[in-house]
Amino acid sequence: MLMNKNAADPFTETFRQAIKDSGLSHSELGRRAGVEPSQISRFVLGKRDLLCDSVGRLMPFLKIRLESSNGKKLDEPVVGNETLELRKMVDESTQALLNKWTATYLNDDERLFLRLISEHRTHKEIARELQCTKPEVDFMLQRILHRLRTTLNKALP
Repeated sequence: MLMNKNAADPFTETFRQAIKDSGLSHSELGRRAGVEPSQISRFVLGKRDLLCDSVGRLMPFLKIRLESSNGKKLDEPVVGNETLELRKMVDESTQALLNKWTATYLNDDERLFLRLISEHRTHKEIARELQCTKPEVDFMLQRILHRLRTTLNKALP
């Protein structure tokens, strides 16, 4: 656990306040970040800790920045412009290939499923949108991953 529910911890208090100051409900923040709203609520109320994974998911939606003791921003890239440009090109190429693969191999429900996942929707929201059960959502995810792995295994030696 990264964040201690102990009120004396300044980082925990700063993070708790950033959640309050975000202007987002716990439900909306949780939906965007892929964190259960009840976990956020219990943390804000001091009833539970947050896991490192949850902190990492919430950070992009909060108006705080991490700095090391020497003042260096911890959430900024530590690479040069060339590397950032290369990452952008790879991301764009990967996205183009994924879009082509999606259009070729997935049906409408599966494409909607991927869009909902990219929006950090919860299992419950995805099931409601697709009018199916949570186990069916899990099965659809496994089926899509299997197809993607199969395609990649054929394409890459």
